[in-house]
Amino acid sequence: MATGINDGNVIVGYYDTGYRGGQTSHAFIRDSSGTFETLDYPGAISTSAFAIGNTGEIAGYFDDAEGLSHGFLAKPFRGVREERR
Repeated sequence: MATGINDGNVIVGYYDTGYRGGQTSHAFIRDSSGTFETLDYPGAISTSAFAIGNTGEIAGYFDDAEGLSHGFLAKPFRGVREERR
């Protein structure tokens, strides 16, 4: 389910997989070129993203192993690396 979009047409949301010994939902980000990336909070049993700002910050929440919900604000690393000469 798409839940947020910014001015650069980057979309965030979540999708459910059902509980099978892992996460029940996974957050995602899809950029304007169609690249899709799953975003799972480390150690969480469920992660959802709901909004994305124009500078890339993603707001959402996750449920921990005890079932407690926590909010998060994140800016994912998108594989950028520095070339050295």
